Amino acid sequence: GNGNVEVTRDTSNPYSGAVTIPATVTDNTITYNVTAIGDSAFSGCSGMTSINIPDGLTSIGLRSFHKCSGLTSLTIPNSVTEIKKLAFRNCSGLTSVTLPDSLTYFDYGIFAFCTNLSSIVIPSKVTYLEKFAFDSCISLTSVTMPESLTSIGYSAFIDCTNLASIVIPDGVNKIDSFAFRNCISLTSVTLSEGLSSIGYQLFLNCKKLTSINIPSSVEFIDKNAFRNCSSLTSVTLHEGLSSIGYATFAFCNSLNSINIPSTVEFIDNYAFAYCGRLDSITIPEGVPYIGEGVFTDCSSLVSIDIPSTVTYIDSFAFENCTSLTSITLPAGVTSIGDAAFNNCSSLEHIYCDATTPPSLSSNTFSSYEATLHVPANSVSDYQEAEYWQNFYIVPTETSVEYCDLTDRGVRYFDGIIYNENELNLTVYNMNGQAITTGNGDIDIRNCPNGMYVVTDNKGGKTKIMR
Repeated sequence: GNGNVEVTRDTSNPYSGAVTIPATVTDNTITYNVTAIGDSAFSGCSGMTSINIPDGLTSIGLRSFHKCSGLTSLTIPNSVTEIKKLAFRNCSGLTSVTLPDSLTYFDYGIFAFCTNLSSIVIPSKVTYLEKFAFDSCISLTSVTMPESLTSIGYSAFIDCTNLASIVIPDGVNKIDSFAFRNCISLTSVTLSEGLSSIGYQLFLNCKKLTSINIPSSVEFIDKNAFRNCSSLTSVTLHEGLSSIGYATFAFCNSLNSINIPSTVEFIDNYAFAYCGRLDSITIPEGVPYIGEGVFTDCSSLVSIDIPSTVTYIDSFAFENCTSLTSITLPAGVTSIGDAAFNNCSSLEHIYCDATTPPSLSSNTFSSYEATLHVPANSVSDYQEAEYWQNFYIVPTETSVEYCDLTDRGVRYFDGIIYNENELNLTVYNMNGQAITTGNGDIDIRNCPNGMYVVTDNKGGKTKIMR
C-alpha cells in the first residue's frame, strides 16, 4: 500500500546545484508520498543553489537547510504547515523567501543569520514568532506582520541593523525581551494597543528612533527598554502606566521633556540618567522615593519639585545636574543619600518643608552656597543639624501670597530697591519685623543676606532676595 517518506541526510554525497525533491518515490513497485524534509537533511550543503519543494510536503525539519549559503531564493508550497527550529539558519545567500499561508507558527531561529534577506511577509495565520526568528538579518529592511499575530518572541529581530520601520499589529499583546535590540536604523515604531508591558532591553541602542507612543494598555516598562536611544526626542506615556524600570531612558540625550502619568508609582534607579538635554520633568504624587542615580548627569535640568509622597532620596539621584537652580523637598523626606546633589554647581535655593531635618551624608551636597528655606519653627533645628548647618538658612514664608511690584515702578537690583513712583514702601524681614520705610529709593546693602518682603501703601507685596 501507499505510505509517506521523508528526505534524509546523505553524508557521503552532499547535495549541490539545483535540487528537486520529488512528490513521490517508488521502491519495489510501492509508491510513497514525500511529506517531510528530515532534520539536517541539507545542512551544510553550501553548493546547493536552488531547491524545488513539491506540493504535498507538510514538514521541514530541524536545521534542514542550515548553512546552505549558496541558496538565493526559496518558495515553500502551501501544503507545508510546519517549519522546525533553525531550518534556514545561516543561509547567508538567501535574498527572498515566499512562505505558505498554511503556516501558523514561526519556530525558533528559522531565518537567523540570513544576512542577505531583505524583506519578509509573515503568513496571515501565524500567531507567534518564536525567539531569534530573524536574529542578525542585517539586510532586512521590510517586515510585514499579519493581524493574526499575538506574540513576538525573545530577540526575534535583534541586530537587524537595517530595519527602518515596524508596525506591530493590534492583536499583539506580548513582545519579549531584546526583540528589537540593536536595530540601529529603526526610525519609526508603531506599538499595538493591548500590549501590557515593554520588555527588557526591547529597543536598546535603537539610536535613530526619534519618537515613541507607549500604548495606554502598557502598565510596566522594563529595565533598559529605551537605553541609548540617542535620537529620541518625544516619548508619550499614558495614564495606567505604573512602573518605569531601571535605566529605561538612560543616555537618551536628545530627550528634553517628558510627562510622567499620575498613575506611575515606581521609578527605578537610573531611569533618566545621562539625559543631558532633559530640562523639564514632573514626578507624580504617589512615588515613594527617588531612586539611585535617577537623574544623574541631567545637566540641563533647571528645577525639580519632589512629590509629597517621597520619604527618601537615594544616592546620586541628582548628581552632576549642573543647571539645577532650585529644589523643593517635601515635608515627609527623612533621608537623603550619598552624593544625591553632588556637583549641582548652579543650585541657588533649596526649599525644604520637613520640620525635622532629614539625615544627610557628608557628601550629599558638594557645596553649601545655596540658600536653604525651611519652616520658621525649624530654623534653629537646621542651624544645629549636621551638614544642614553649613547653609545660609532662612524661614519659608507660607502665609502670604505675593505679587510683583514692577508694574508699579518698584524694581530691585544689587541691594537697592528703586521706587520710581515714590510709593510709600515698607521692607520686612522674614520674621515680620519692619526694618525700613520710605517713599524714595531704599538701600539695603548693609542688611543681612536673606529673603525680604516689600509692601506698598496700595496693598501690593513682593519678595526680594538680598
